[in-house]
Amino acid sequence: FGLHKAFDGLKHIYDAGDAIFLANFGHLSKPVTNKNWHQTRGQLFSHFDMMKEIQYVDPFRKAFGTGVLGRMADVLIGEQMSVELIGGGTIERSQLARPITVDGSGTQFYPYQFYPNHIYGSNNIGFDMIDALENINNQTTQDSGIYGDHWSRTFINSEAKSAHIIDSLSGVGTTQVFNERDSLQRQFKTIARLIKAHKKRKVNRDVFRAFEGGFDTHSNMKSVHDGRFPGLDNALTALRNELVYQDVWENVTVVLTSEFGRSITPGHSEGTDHGWGGNYFMMGGSVKGGYMLGEYPTSFKGSDSTNDGRGRVIPTRSWDAVWNGIGQWFGITEEEDLNYILPNRANFGCELYTAGDLFKGMESTMSTLPGCGGDSFITVQEFTLGETRFYKENEEVALGKIFSERVGKATNSTVRCFVIQQKIIDEGVTPKQRHKRRLQTATIELTLKFSSDAVGVENLAVDTLNTEAEEIKSEIETSPDIKLVVLEVSDAYVVTESPTLVPSLSTLPSNMPNIPNPSFEP
Repeated sequence: FGLHKAFDGLKHIYDAGDAIFLANFGHLSKPVTNKNWHQTRGQLFSHFDMMKEIQYVDPFRKAFGTGVLGRMADVLIGEQMSVELIGGGTIERSQLARPITVDGSGTQFYPYQFYPNHIYGSNNIGFDMIDALENINNQTTQDSGIYGDHWSRTFINSEAKSAHIIDSLSGVGTTQVFNERDSLQRQFKTIARLIKAHKKRKVNRDVFRAFEGGFDTHSNMKSVHDGRFPGLDNALTALRNELVYQDVWENVTVVLTSEFGRSITPGHSEGTDHGWGGNYFMMGGSVKGGYMLGEYPTSFKGSDSTNDGRGRVIPTRSWDAVWNGIGQWFGITEEEDLNYILPNRANFGCELYTAGDLFKGMESTMSTLPGCGGDSFITVQEFTLGETRFYKENEEVALGKIFSERVGKATNSTVRCFVIQQKIIDEGVTPKQRHKRRLQTATIELTLKFSSDAVGVENLAVDTLNTEAEEIKSEIETSPDIKLVVLEVSDAYVVTESPTLVPSLSTLPSNMPNIPNPSFEP
């Protein structure tokens, strides 16, 4: 493995043990391969849609309108912490806090603060705009409406927040020199100043989002990268050096994400097309660096399980995996809270990283996921359904919850379960015949992956699936999240090898990196 020659600063951060590379991560609603990747929820390969997905990290919109970092803030605010969200994207949208957008200069905030001594674009110097606006948006009257009242409160609060932050940044500079002509370095400088002023701002936790575009390389990919990577490396190095000088580097984690990677097949004009899985990194003074996490493709051949047939690499890790561990590091440790910030995390079983996997000094307290570390097995079971279709993605999530709770209760352990694949059993039936039978019964083969935090429970788990089949069938039929009638359930059995649709998982446990200490010479 190697890095582009421009990333000399990032290489030194990695060599110092402060950076982790994330191999083949991307948006997923469940683990898939080239056989069933089309079951992934979302408009894949679209800039607009995938930019939303990687910030929501909520493919079924269980926490609609919020981003993964905004939900982290919600949990901490509920614990009486002071949290500030700054960035202007989707990832920091919250139910309990209003994000603030800061421009690169760090002196202007949206909505723009009205200058108190004049009206913009007029000659009425001396007119006290703030007094006038506060009078307009004063206390509600009998003629006020709820929308007007909401507008007024929002406006006044925004003005007060803008004034408070601008006052907090007054006289706060940086020791490190940032290139003011570079967009990302301007953003990083503002973030560094806000971190330095965190005591004046009276916050316990901060969430920042910076954005840099210009990597949609449909043409001239190599020359674009040669031109843009040096600026990215300089910005990362400047931010790291400034935070080290402030003595807060160990309290900061930086995560680089993108809506998707690029295709491995070339496009026209020496460019690439929209891809899917990509390679990213996270860095910080507490990050357990010097590793590559995830699963890099074993081959770039079209037959590889990570190739969709058009040169787009299918992710082998979801963003849920890394945000799970970061959420724990950020102070969110209860399973209920982790399920709130990552509503779809149950659909990945034990393929999630803990804070002990990602951060130094947390191995003893947060290195094992509940429901992991014990028996792990795959079962196959036939379901006769009242309609010729598969369970939908959100229904698969509900099925996993039903099975995990049922088996967990029987084995007196914590159990994780998710649907690996569904296969309709109607060999010899043409698509046209299947369409005509749409309202008739159909039998599907359901493959589930179970994991437990106890050992020696596999046989009891399978016995439970068989002896309690009628109870499970009834629970499925009464679930508000499943709209498919179950007519009959066959006995379950364990398979010793993963079916062909199962992603090739690492032979190492989920809390271990795949490749320790690879060389990253530029």
